Amino acid sequence: MYLDKFKTQKEAKEYIRNMMDKQPLGIVEKSFFIWLIDYHPDKERKIGCGIKNIEISLDFYGKKLINIIRMDNTRDTISWITCATGKTTDNLIPSMREAIDPQIDYFRKMSINNKTYFCKYCKGIEKLHIDHIIPFKDLQNDFIRNKKIPTSFLKCPNTLRPILKESEFKKEWISYHFEKARLQVLCQTCNLSKGSKRYDMEL
Repeated sequence: MYLDKFKTQKEAKEYIRNMMDKQPLGIVEKSFFIWLIDYHPDKERKIGCGIKNIEISLDFYGKKLINIIRMDNTRDTISWITCATGKTTDNLIPSMREAIDPQIDYFRKMSINNKTYFCKYCKGIEKLHIDHIIPFKDLQNDFIRNKKIPTSFLKCPNTLRPILKESEFKKEWISYHFEKARLQVLCQTCNLSKGSKRYDMEL
């Protein structure tokens, strides 16, 4: 059973997601999170010298993060999905990003060819990024929901980045991203400001 009292992984994820939605930002009461962290497969390293506080913050996309503040005031982030599944996802995001790099490169080349390679919002041409209108993390989370998550990865011999092994998971992810992702060109300043602004989605 997942997390002792749940029959399915889906039930565990829904319960934790609901609990996360209720948490305020900043330092929070520890008991729920100490229970949750106990299921993390790398809990000894994450806990280290002991938990002083648990803090909730927001990531780049405005999603809530669980931060451990240790007794020596060092910090680390805990993935609640990893706690729910018992499988570390540390290599999952970079490997899934690497798998769709050809799609990102193609969009960049097409933008250059079409003379639209400038920031969509401020029209700037410096420090341009290819940005996901629907946040990448949302696409990833929707895709992996109820899927068997890879637990072993390869390393790119050139960049040493983790990469997905050739598998149905990789093929399905590439197809899913091609179908669902919507991309845009943003400069670094506008891209970083997305957390505090609402951008219209072009679907």
